Amino acid sequence: MKRMTATLLLLAFLLAGCQGGGQGDSGTPFVFYYPAVGGGETLAEQTVYFPDGLPMLPELVQQYIQSTPPEGATSAIPHGWEVAKAAELVDGALLVSFQGEIATEIEGSIAAACLTRTFSAVDGVRSLCLTLPGRDEALILSQDDLLFTDTAMLPKQEQIVLYYPDEHLRFLLRETRTVEAMAAEDKPAYIVRQLLESKPHSCIPYGTRLLDIWVENGVCTVDLSGIFLRDLKKDFPTERLAVYSIVNSLTELEEIHTVNLWVAHAPISELHWHGSATGLLRDERIIRTEGSGGEGTLYAACGEEDLLVPVPVNLPELTAEALVQSLLSYEMTVGSSHIPQGSKLLSLRMNNGNCVVDLTAEFIDGCANERQERLALRCLIATLWTIPEINRVELLIEGISPAFQTTELQYVHAPDPTWFAP
Repeated sequence: MKRMTATLLLLAFLLAGCQGGGQGDSGTPFVFYYPAVGGGETLAEQTVYFPDGLPMLPELVQQYIQSTPPEGATSAIPHGWEVAKAAELVDGALLVSFQGEIATEIEGSIAAACLTRTFSAVDGVRSLCLTLPGRDEALILSQDDLLFTDTAMLPKQEQIVLYYPDEHLRFLLRETRTVEAMAAEDKPAYIVRQLLESKPHSCIPYGTRLLDIWVENGVCTVDLSGIFLRDLKKDFPTERLAVYSIVNSLTELEEIHTVNLWVAHAPISELHWHGSATGLLRDERIIRTEGSGGEGTLYAACGEEDLLVPVPVNLPELTAEALVQSLLSYEMTVGSSHIPQGSKLLSLRMNNGNCVVDLTAEFIDGCANERQERLALRCLIATLWTIPEINRVELLIEGISPAFQTTELQYVHAPDPTWFAP
């Protein structure tokens, strides 16, 4: 035997329906439940009074089956059904066996629900074991197996994912919301409007409105009001989080692969730090990873003045080695570390605050000019200085001091405040 099927579990009855009296209004009351007429959205109830107290269970079951439903209700027992043998109570389970014509699944489910609701009220009855015509196995049901909310009448729900900045303005936090189901074409606008609502730590300027939004060939174009550009703070972390809270939230939708940002019905020609705001791809690395060993900061050179900006990263553990490895392999979405591709860490050792980093020859040989050399070294030193124990960085190339194209770089071991974006 097995418990109620999913079909029966999803039959929902709101206990509000008809009330009626039967056999006078004195004696021991007992409630019979019936399916209401008109689709079974309610269970109708009828109170029956027994002058001499409740009869034995076999007789009570027979009286229920033979009873006349109140106005607005119909019999729970399908036409052609009859009790195959007297009902009996065994170890808290009321055994009721029917024989007769095979009913539809919904008719059998309604009968089982009404019987369970009615006879679970009898002292000592913890469950019903029902044998129904056309079923190979009995149904074992209890009051807890029935849902008394009409889920078929409730709005369908779905989940959407939004991304908001954390309180330190370093990462995006994932937020899942359960909302009323909506058409696929309405989801992008709904997502953006949620992001535009005022919320603590939001980096999108207050008062920004969504003017238009459309999706074509996997590209979602978001047209925002002029406040977005006018009031967007010019610091790198704020701009980055404002942009990618929109991009990452929209690309949660399967049909969206890239995002274009427009303002006042025209493409954004250039953001302060990000340059073009078209063809923006999802960036998983900006999302805080729960349970990561540590959070570090890399530095990239950005903008016409080649100023360094912080790029937070999730790391297995926050160590100098992990930071350097991440910097060497990280593909920047904004700016660049200018470290030549193929550069590898050979060793890293610490001695009283002095960090000696030994890299492969690609770090020097791959630099096209003095500017790239200077910026690559600056990004490396600034990144390592985020480790509190480090107060000096010395670079070696395959064990020896590097021969820079600009000789003064040999004496650069600490960051200068002028390197960094305000």
